[in-house]
Amino acid sequence: MNVSMLFPPSICLPNQVYYSLPLFAAVLARAGHTAYTADLNLIAADMLLDRDMADTMHEVAIARLVTPKEVSNPALAAATRSQLESSFASARRGEDFKKTLRDPHSFYDQRQFHDAFWGIVDVLGAYYQLDPVISPFRATFAADMRANQEADAWTPMLELYDRGLLDESLAGSPDVIGVSIAFPEQAVEAIRLLRKLREHAPDVKLVVGGPLISGFVDRWFEDDLLLDYCDYVVLGDGETAFVELLEAIEGKRAFGDVRNLAWRDAEGIVHRPTAPYFLEALDDLPVPDFDAVDMARYFLPEPIYPVMLSRGCYWGKCTFCSIGWRENYRMASEEKIREDIAAISERFGARFLQLQDSSVPPKAARYLSTAIRDLQLDMHWVSNMKFEKVLMDREYCEHLGGAGGCRSLHLGFESADQRLLDLMAKGYNFADLPEMLENMQHGGISAEMLWFIGFPSQTRQDILDTAMFLQEHSDRFGLSSFVGDYFLHPDTEVFERPEDFGVTVRGIDNDHCQYDVSSGVTQEEATALKGMLSGNNNRTLVCNGSHLPHLAVTGHLRELARPMHVTDAVRTFCTSEDGSES
Repeated sequence: MNVSMLFPPSICLPNQVYYSLPLFAAVLARAGHTAYTADLNLIAADMLLDRDMADTMHEVAIARLVTPKEVSNPALAAATRSQLESSFASARRGEDFKKTLRDPHSFYDQRQFHDAFWGIVDVLGAYYQLDPVISPFRATFAADMRANQEADAWTPMLELYDRGLLDESLAGSPDVIGVSIAFPEQAVEAIRLLRKLREHAPDVKLVVGGPLISGFVDRWFEDDLLLDYCDYVVLGDGETAFVELLEAIEGKRAFGDVRNLAWRDAEGIVHRPTAPYFLEALDDLPVPDFDAVDMARYFLPEPIYPVMLSRGCYWGKCTFCSIGWRENYRMASEEKIREDIAAISERFGARFLQLQDSSVPPKAARYLSTAIRDLQLDMHWVSNMKFEKVLMDREYCEHLGGAGGCRSLHLGFESADQRLLDLMAKGYNFADLPEMLENMQHGGISAEMLWFIGFPSQTRQDILDTAMFLQEHSDRFGLSSFVGDYFLHPDTEVFERPEDFGVTVRGIDNDHCQYDVSSGVTQEEATALKGMLSGNNNRTLVCNGSHLPHLAVTGHLRELARPMHVTDAVRTFCTSEDGSES
C-alpha cells in the first residue's frame, strides 16, 4: 500500500525532522509498503518565510483583522494594524533569513546566524500567535475544538492549505495517511488538516496517533471527537500496531486483533484498547529511513539527524514534569546503539545527531560515545541529560567528549536553591555543580543550563540568586536557556499532591492551572519577572540543536546567543518587599 506519514504544523522553528517520520518510513518499508513523508511544520514555515507570501498575508490580515474593527473599535484596529505592520516588515526578510541559515558560509558566521535565526523566530512567532491553541488539558476541550472547527476562522495556516500545503500532504498518492500529533500547539491544525484531507480525498483512510493523543485519551474521545475526523486511532507505541492495522485494512486480519487500536465499527460502536498498551522493544525497530525525508529543506547547511536511545525517563521523579512523558522507560542495548549509529553514518553520511530521549541515560550516552570512538566516526551529538553524580567523574566526561562526539548537553539546572531542587526532586546537589561544569568543560562539552522561575514556594531572592549565579559563572557553561515561568499542568505530581507544595488549585485555563501558593512568588509576579528576563531566553536555540554544528566547527557559541544579563529592573523587583519595580 501507499502510506503517507504527516507531521502537522507545530508552531515552532523547524531545524530537523520529527523522529517518527523516518522511523515509520523504515517500519513500513520493512513490511513491504511504500512510504512517503511530509513534515508540514517545515513546509508551512518555508512557505511563510517568503516575500510574496508576506505581502499577500499582510493584505489578507489587514482585511480580516483590522478593517472590520475600524468602525466598531478604532483603537483596537489601530493597535492591531501597528502590530501587523511591524511583524510583516520582518516577514518580508524571510527569504534572506532562510538563505543565510542554509548557506554554509553565512551559517557559520555567528553574527549573520544570530540575526537570521532570531529573525525567523520572531517572524514565525508573529504568524503563529494568530493561530489559537486549544489544549486537551481543558475540561471543555471537545466542545471548544468542535466550535473552532465549525467556525473555521481565518489564520495564516488556513491560507496555506489553498496555496500548496494540502497538495504536499497528498503528494504520495496515498491509500492510507498517518498523522502524528505530539504537542498542544498542533491540536487545532491537526484537526483542520484531517478535515481538509477528508474533504479532498474521501477514500483515503486516516490514522492518528502520537504522544498528545495517548496522554489525553478521554479528552480526545469525549463525544467521539477524534473519530469524527479520522478512521482509526493508535494509542501508545504505534510501529507494530500501524503495520497490523494496514493488514486489517487489506482484509488479512480482524481489526479487533490489532494492538493499541481504537476504531468505530459499522454499527457505530467505538472500540478502545485497554491499558497498559503494547510496548515496542527498541532493539526490534529498524534504522530510521532518512532517505524518505527531504533533509536538505531544513534551515541548516547540513542536516541534524534525530536519534533515540531510550523511551520514557530513567529518572522519572521530577515533580514538575509530565507523568506521561516519563512512563514505560526502556533503553536500547549497546549492540543496537552501535549498529544504528554505524548504519546512519554509512547510509546517510550523518555528522550531526540530536538525541530525542527525555533524558539520556548515562549508560546509553557512554555506549554511544564508545561506538563513535571505536568506529572512528566523524560524528557530533547533543542531548538532554540530568545532572548526575557520574558527571563528577572527569574520565566519564572526557570519554563522552572529544572523539566520543558529545559537544553539548542540555541540563535542567532550574535553581540555585537546594531546598527548591529537593522539592522538585531533581536529584543532584547544588554544591557539586561547579565540579560537574568544570569536568564537562574539560571534556569539551558545552553545558546548556535550562531554568525557570515561579515553582511553588520559590522566593524573589531565590530567583535573583539563580540569575546572578548564571551571570557570574557564564564562563563555565555554554548557553543560559531561560524557559520562562512555571506552568502547573494537571499531569504532574504537584497537581496530584498540591498540599505538599503549598498549592491551592483554582481551575484549569487551557493547558495550565490557575492556583494560589501559601508562600513564595505568585503566578502574577512570576509572569512579570518572565518579561524582564525574556532577553535571556535561548530556549529555541538550545532545543532545536542549531548550536551543535557551531560547536563542532567553530568550538564556541560566543556570538550565537542572547547573553545572560540581570538588569537593574530584575534586581529591584526581587529585592523590594512588594515586588514592584520602583
